[in-house]
Parts: sequence; structure tokens; C-alpha cells
Amino acid sequence: MATKTEALAALDSGYQKFRAPLAALDDAAYAETWLGTWNLSQCLAHMEGWYREMTAAIERVGRGERPTPEGVDYSDADAWNEKFAQCFNLKPPSNKLGCLQDIHWSMGGIGYFPTYTLGNLYAAQIFEKVLADIPDLYDSFAKGDLSPLKIWLNTNLHAHGARYEAAELCERATGKPLSAEPLLRHLEGKLRPLYGV
Repeated sequence: MATKTEALAALDSGYQKFRAPLAALDDAAYAETWLGTWNLSQCLAHMEGWYREMTAAIERVGRGERPTPEGVDYSDADAWNEKFAQCFNLKPPSNKLGCLQDIHWSMGGIGYFPTYTLGNLYAAQIFEKVLADIPDLYDSFAKGDLSPLKIWLNTNLHAHGARYEAAELCERATGKPLSAEPLLRHLEGKLRPLYGV
């Protein structure tokens, strides 16, 4: 298990590696729509805000403090936007694109964000096991046949209902305790070729 300092250093290193290829993009690439109606610049601003807020929140929790910054009251949209502008030198054009753009921010549910990471960890480990057990799964998908995956999930996960805690169910289904390695393999296999890193 990594120490808090090591975890924060790894988070920062990964973030810097993510940002490096973006330096080569021109203004047109940043203006191109990538996700729904968001252009790349807006996507990156969202990610930057999440990265900075979560890194700071992790540091504060590690010191035994509250995860939200002093002076931030998530029930006061104007105060939230002002604090955001102060911290990031960026003023949201509206509450819709500021503190209300994500329900978790506006309700102060900062502790909720790690559940996304846990979900990604479980999904990567489980899917890696599925692929080991069903090597031709992608061939089935290509034919529109999802039944091999459904059968595997029903047998190895769904049949147990709420009998086990998530960590125990994952270990029973995959034969290993939860690990970051499958997710890291997935991300490297997907993102290295995509970004050429």
C-alpha cells in the first residue's frame, strides 16, 4: 500500500503525463466538440478542476481536516463560484456551467468521487477475468451476441445478490483481491496508442 505522499506523487505524475501531449494541439483542436456539446477546452477545464480539487481534498483528509476548502459553502452558489474563480483564475459564465454543472459539487458530495474510481477498479478486474474465461468474447460482441457475458455475470456476480461485500465478491469472482493493476493495464492499453505516450 502506497503512502499518502506516494499516492499524491503518482497522481501528479500521471496528470502531468496526460497533459504533455496536449501542448502540441492547436487552437482549432481545443475548439472541436469532443463530448456532447463540450469542446476539448471545456472538457479539460472540468478535468483540471476535478484534479485540483480532489488532490487538495485528499491532502486535507490525510491531515484529518474537512475535505472542502475553508470558506466554501456548497449551499451558496455565488460563494462557491467566487472561491472557484479565486483558486483557478477562471470565472464560470453561469451557475449551470459552474457549481451546478455536476450534482456532486453542488450538494457538497466530494467524498462521492472516489466511488467512480472504485467502480472502475472493480470493472477492470472483473472484465479482465471475463476475457480470461471467455477468450472469444469480442467475437461474440461483433456478432451482436452478449449472452456469454450475461451468463458469466449471472453465474459469478448476480447470483450472489447482496450476500457478500464488494471486495469479497470481487475476490470470489476473479480469484484475487481488488488491485489497481487491471485498471492500469486497461488504461495503458487504451491510452498509450491513442496519445502516443
